Amino acid sequence: NAPMATAAYEALVAKRRRVAETGNDDEDAASASVTQPFSIERPDPMSEDGLAEEKMDQETLVSNLRTSIATSKIRLEQERLRLVNLELHQNLETPARFTAYASRLESQYVNPTIEAVERQRRTVDGINATRMEEQTQSIGKLEGMSQKWELLVDKNRRLGKALVGLEMEVESLKENVKGGGEM
Repeated sequence: NAPMATAAYEALVAKRRRVAETGNDDEDAASASVTQPFSIERPDPMSEDGLAEEKMDQETLVSNLRTSIATSKIRLEQERLRLVNLELHQNLETPARFTAYASRLESQYVNPTIEAVERQRRTVDGINATRMEEQTQSIGKLEGMSQKWELLVDKNRRLGKALVGLEMEVESLKENVKGGGEM
């Protein structure tokens, strides 16, 4: 009934089978960190590593046994709850509910987001159109000013040439006046 829950459970069973067969839990550290659920390691002083210690006194042994039993109870309860959650998910998650959930997500999140993006796009397009119109007007003004500048530069050159010509004529007239006064 619930393909996602079934696939997750099958992947978990397959992984446990691989770990049981190979005895190696570190097959791929990167994928293991992504696929493994969050877990808190509780102390278990009576684990195989804990038994390798030297002889313990009676009080420490009893304390370690109680801690180990409590840790085992917690682990078993967590596993039981996880399996109950998987079973509930598998029984209650039908394709119709998944479709309804997906369509609700679409109507509540996707469609408003698409509309907001469209509004923003229209706003940006309006701003860009205004800028383009202003640039087009500025191009006309710049071309007109460029033509005026070229005309002024040309007029300035002609005035410079005329000034040089007039200065030469004034010099020649002065020489004529000096030369005509001596005669």
